[in-house]
Amino acid sequence: MSLSLHYRLVKGLRLRRLKKVFLRLSAPYLAARKIKRTCGKKVWEVRPPIQWGKGEAVLWLLRRLKTKNILPVYIGDDLTDEDAFRTVNRIDGISILVGRRKGSSAKYYLKSTKDTEKFLAEIEQLKS
Repeated sequence: MSLSLHYRLVKGLRLRRLKKVFLRLSAPYLAARKIKRTCGKKVWEVRPPIQWGKGEAVLWLLRRLKTKNILPVYIGDDLTDEDAFRTVNRIDGISILVGRRKGSSAKYYLKSTKDTEKFLAEIEQLKS
């Protein structure tokens, strides 16, 4: 389990206050090694202090599927998605970054969420 605090619409003084509160409230748990903190695109995260990220989550989900006949497709737009991109690439899946960022492990790119919607609609149409 994790906690994600998205602050995309928080500005100025409120953002500084929010960050201060987030850091203050999570500090004792971080010091006690009960959590780890990460950050991404306009998000702060609190996670368990174990080696578990989106890449491990992808593998966990795939192991629980009843079929081996599957092509994993992972679409993300954040630095926190990079471990999942690398994992999906290792298992011959499709990794897609929404937006452009130098140094991403994603093999493919979509320009925007609108393009992502179009891509998913085309996949759905191919299924029919």
